[in-house]
Amino acid sequence: MNKLKTKEIILSGVLIVLGISLIIYADKVTSALSIIIGVALIVMGLINAVSYFKETKSSASLILGTVEMAIGIFLIVKSSFLKEFISFIIGVYILLSSIAKLVEAIDIQKETGYSQKRSIILSAIGMGIAILCGIGKIIVPDMFLKLIGLLILIYGIINIVNLFILNKTKKDNKLLDIREVKVVEEKTNK
Repeated sequence: MNKLKTKEIILSGVLIVLGISLIIYADKVTSALSIIIGVALIVMGLINAVSYFKETKSSASLILGTVEMAIGIFLIVKSSFLKEFISFIIGVYILLSSIAKLVEAIDIQKETGYSQKRSIILSAIGMGIAILCGIGKIIVPDMFLKLIGLLILIYGIINIVNLFILNKTKKDNKLLDIREVKVVEEKTNK
């Protein structure tokens, strides 16, 4: 498997852990996540600011660093802010990832002629989960973070299954291409 697929499997594993954590410890997880993201943004902002003074002298580095540090401080001070937008952020990620898998499945189906119904259905389910993440707060406000946790958990599992389905189809297709070349070579050698 290539590096991109490995990173996506790791990210799906992180989403599964995040989903389980949200189901069990919703409030603690969002507060901790806000602080972790805030600290990461402050560190990235400091790196950009130092880069401006030491190396690049690019005003973009200084501006980006300042904005990152400001957002990081805001997230640490107002950790409840992330709680309001975590479903939106995760929903957008899930939607974009599901669309990418859908496009990949359709491309494979066009190239190989093999049906990709399972992958297409899993991608559609992922898009549905993304939509539910966006409107979940309206539907079940009391259990909102637990619902988001459950949806993230389901999506992480679906994403890993979908990756393996798409990867297997690609491998099978390459094997078919190799077999076809060998058959053609055998016929031309006779």
